[in-house]
Amino acid sequence: MALKKLIEEYDVGLRRFPDEVLNQLGTISAEFMHDLATGSELMGRIFASFQAYMDTVRPWTNKFPVSNTGFENKLEKVYVK
Repeated sequence: MALKKLIEEYDVGLRRFPDEVLNQLGTISAEFMHDLATGSELMGRIFASFQAYMDTVRPWTNKFPVSNTGFENKLEKVYVK
């Protein structure tokens, strides 16, 4: 509702983040996730589960792009095989 109000009542436009911002976000996210995953056994298991999820959804998000595909593509830096 708030987004709709901003767009309709205040003429706010939505734009995609620039590639350099998304690239930096991916780099920072990868470092952060790696630190967490190696810092505890529980987080290591959670991260492994995340990687399994990425194995499942990656073919679909690449074939049928959705609104957050740009961000998901930057998560490739986090998703390490």
